[in-house]
Amino acid sequence: MAFEVHDSNDIQISQTRALSLNIRLSISLIHLSCFLLLGIGPRADASEISPFYTRNQSPFIHIFGFPTAQPGTLVPFEQVETRAIFEVINNYTRDLRTRQRIVIDGETYRGTLQFRWGMAKKLEAGIDLAYLSHNQGFLDSFIENWHDIFGFSNKKRQKFQRNQLLYSINSYQAKDIYVHQHEAGPGDLLLSLAFPLSTVKGGASTAVALRTGLKLPTGNSETLHGSGGTDLYLSLNASDKAIEILWPLNFFGGLGLLMTGNADILEKQQRHQIFFGNLGIGGHFGKWLDLKLQIDMHSPFFNNPAQQLGVFSSQLIMGGTLNLPQKFFMDLAVSEDLIKDTAPDLLFHIAVRRLF
Repeated sequence: MAFEVHDSNDIQISQTRALSLNIRLSISLIHLSCFLLLGIGPRADASEISPFYTRNQSPFIHIFGFPTAQPGTLVPFEQVETRAIFEVINNYTRDLRTRQRIVIDGETYRGTLQFRWGMAKKLEAGIDLAYLSHNQGFLDSFIENWHDIFGFSNKKRQKFQRNQLLYSINSYQAKDIYVHQHEAGPGDLLLSLAFPLSTVKGGASTAVALRTGLKLPTGNSETLHGSGGTDLYLSLNASDKAIEILWPLNFFGGLGLLMTGNADILEKQQRHQIFFGNLGIGGHFGKWLDLKLQIDMHSPFFNNPAQQLGVFSSQLIMGGTLNLPQKFFMDLAVSEDLIKDTAPDLLFHIAVRRLF
């Protein structure tokens, strides 16, 4: 396997251009969101807007058991909420300058079935079932064209073949990780419980929930479908239904701690306490559309000098929810890394849910 060698000036220029790309794209997304928020009239009701159920899907991060963003409200007693999630994740980042060689180049398709059951008046139980497929993909050309339209550099991408799959870490401190061909299979199983700390009653509009979850190592760690370890998380999540600015807006957010078990991936570099959080805002526009903006973040999972593994990560998720007939709801969103190389280059998210 051949590795590229970077001149230090080229590295600095590349990093500057990449940072400029992230800043300009983030500003554009925020401007578009503000335009939509200020330009369309609200819906008469002020029902809750739920977060996007996504998180960092980098191939060396998604294997751990921290949860997607979640609301402060619970599923009502004796009801079940089902959610089918499909995500297309395009990864492209390399670090060949340190004593380890990291290549994250390819696409992953992730399907998740979520079930949340109001098993008691003050208790919600849940289960997440995931299935993953690592592939060569098809989005490289689209992303390069997108960069060309906005004047962003494709210099780094164009040095390598489009639509190839290689998730690898060659490290002097750990066993090499190497996924280079199509791999599909189940991911790790996540079990969860939630308890209300406050609920929306009378004039109150804020709901807070305490959530906990256990991730079991049912996925194959050799194919990056799981970590090989058992993880436990604890989080506080809040939702506010009606903060009046120009009209009712919904806010949501959460903070949590993930305690990871011994993983099969870079076990000597692994951190066992990870902090994570999210913050979002949304509003109702007409009878059929909600628009949402969300930021997710987490602390590093590894004691590693590489940007891809050892620094704080943040993502911007922007999109909306379509209110469909028969009480179905569909989330459509796109996610971008706000901190370069710490999350997928681009993620498309679609989710369909219904309360039964």
